[in-house]
Amino acid sequence: LEFYLAAEGLVGAGAEDTSVEVIKKCYSRFLCEGAPSLVSGLDVGTRKAVLDALVESESDGDVAAALQRLGEAQDATYQLMRSGFWYRFLACDDGKRLVFNE
Repeated sequence: LEFYLAAEGLVGAGAEDTSVEVIKKCYSRFLCEGAPSLVSGLDVGTRKAVLDALVESESDGDVAAALQRLGEAQDATYQLMRSGFWYRFLACDDGKRLVFNE
């Protein structure tokens, strides 16, 4: 859930600071191997796609691809939450107040 919400701050409608450095911090915290808050269960290919897009963004200065891949990782994380132990929380009254991009 923590990664989902952090990614929402970068790819959601109200996102403000979407620099390569900010996306890198999110990647380093949640998606890279050995990350302190690694999203367990997320496909390695999904995580690598974010890294590849970040490398490309560093060279050309365009963060659109990195944001798109980060959004895909966010969507995959939501699917993990729905199929895992978060399902009960998402189904309760408090969980229903969270707004997800479905």
